[in-house]
Amino acid sequence: MTYIEIGGVITPLNVSDDGSIVVLGRYDKSTGGCDLFKNKAHVVATIKYSVKRYAPKVIIFEGFIYGKTFSFAFQLNQLCKLLGYEFKAIVLRRRFERTLELITERNGGKPFSIENLKHTVRDVSESAKKLKAAGIKTKVVDADSLPLNDMYTILEEEI
Repeated sequence: MTYIEIGGVITPLNVSDDGSIVVLGRYDKSTGGCDLFKNKAHVVATIKYSVKRYAPKVIIFEGFIYGKTFSFAFQLNQLCKLLGYEFKAIVLRRRFERTLELITERNGGKPFSIENLKHTVRDVSESAKKLKAAGIKTKVVDADSLPLNDMYTILEEEI
């Protein structure tokens, strides 16, 4: 893992030995990725830095807080076009009951709003539909059908 400074924030990157693949964020904790980034501008600045510094073939990033709206994904698609990249959105879908189990487990039993969770699940689904309708490559994956140790295959298919 490499740590760089972006806008005064220490930012984790994983870079392949040859620099052809850059993964934003860290994955040694259950809520990693770009969910640990300061804001959307931080994500965008890190993508721009990665392109300038490494000129990778592939940049991978995920972050639930950044992946549930159409507008940010659309903006990222535009940025990718400007930088000479192709943007692909991958949306993981689960049965609501399984989502509820995972959130409860991750929160350690702390209370949370089931209504908010329902709205978020709906928002992610609507965002995926809008992305597809806008002609942006969007793949919806049934995450319940993949064992945790095989989740990497989702990315392998796209690289």
